[in-house]
This record gives sequence, structure tokens and C-alpha cells, in this order.
Amino acid sequence: MSAPHIILLAVALGADAMSVALALGHQITSGRQVFRLTWHFGLFQFLMPLLGVALGTGLAGLAGVYAPWAAFALLAMIGGRMIAGGLRNRPTRIETGMRAADPTRGMMLVWLSLATSMDALGVGLSLGLVSGSLLVPALVIGLTASAMTFIGIRLGRIVGMALGRWAELAGGVLLVGIGLNMILG
Repeated sequence: MSAPHIILLAVALGADAMSVALALGHQITSGRQVFRLTWHFGLFQFLMPLLGVALGTGLAGLAGVYAPWAAFALLAMIGGRMIAGGLRNRPTRIETGMRAADPTRGMMLVWLSLATSMDALGVGLSLGLVSGSLLVPALVIGLTASAMTFIGIRLGRIVGMALGRWAELAGGVLLVGIGLNMILG
């Protein structure tokens, strides 16, 4: 596989991570949170193609069928919670000084990382059949996803400030939309 093909593949796989980071950007306020999200999204995007090859042909076929549904379920659950929070007629957490649940910690971080990297699992099988060495493409995919996540967080912060109290609702709708795109597209 040529370098331009690897880069295009990495950008396509990183789009989900960037979209989710865009939706969550208004909640991410510290450098530690930025690091955690970019690190984990990149790490999962790096590891999933390797896991796809390791699982082999039989399991990768099943993963290809069920992975979009699993990603949809995770994103719909998290997005639904954000929508519900955005629809409540009460002052926002920012206005009251309360902090929102941190999406860069605990199981929420793991679920988001899995949801954004499920497509890379199936790609791993394909790359293993086409490319002799999978380490370099997986590394490029992981680094690209990290960079796109960072950009998404920064853009999400700007959009969040512009939307104010509607940012949580908009982010939740975006996450559910990304999940729907995974099963319909």
C-alpha cells in the first residue's frame, strides 16, 4: 500500500474521532483532558487494525457486521444523555459553576475510544491481506486520529462558546447522528 493511500485511509478513519471530539469540545477545558482524549483515540485507532489482523478472517467478518451496531449503541447512549441534559430547563453547569461529567475519564473514555475505532477493526483484516507490514499503516492511522481529535476538540470549544447553553444538545445530536451514519452509511 502506497503512502498516499495510507494517509487517505488514516484521514477517513480519523473522521469519526474528530467528529466526536468536536461534539465534546465544549466540555474539555484542561490540557490533561485534551491529552487523554487525543492519546486514547489515537491509541485505539492504532491498536484496532492490529487486533483485526490478529482475530483472523472468521471473526473479522463478524466484527464487520456487528461493529457498526456496537458503535451506534455506544454513541446513541452517550449522545442521548447529552441531549437529555441539554433539554432540561435549568441553568447550565457552566452558569452554576458545576462541572459536567468528564468524558476523558473512566469507562466513558473507553466507550468513546471503542466507538470511534470500530471501523479500524475491519480495516485491519484488509490491510493485513494487502500490506506486508501493518505496523507503519497502523502507526500513521493512530497519529492521524490523534491530530484530528486535537483539531476537533479545539473547534468544538469554539463552537461550544458560540452556542452557549445549546452546546450540550448540539453535541448529543451530533453523536447520535455519527452513530446513525455508521449503521446507515
